[in-house]
Amino acid sequence: MKKTSKYAVRSMPVGMLLGIAFGTVFYGAMFGEVAIGMGIGISLGLCFGSGIGASKDAKINKQLEEFGYKVKSLTETENGFTVTARIKTGESAGRR
Repeated sequence: MKKTSKYAVRSMPVGMLLGIAFGTVFYGAMFGEVAIGMGIGISLGLCFGSGIGASKDAKINKQLEEFGYKVKSLTETENGFTVTARIKTGESAGRR
């Protein structure tokens, strides 16, 4: 079954961006080494961002499986994301 990964993809860069900001401010201010603070911030932001996004995706995938849907395709549109799902009986159902 195809799994959604929308939130993991979106939250990784946000986590990295926040990690750079906090790492630069806190580590740079405390020890005077901005470059080391940026490196630590990127790694921590990458871990936390992908972890939070993956947990949201797991929740969505679990809900889809509980209702008997199988994700056929996931496309991004101007209004958000369009999920095309297939019900276990075989008929197609489009959801937003």
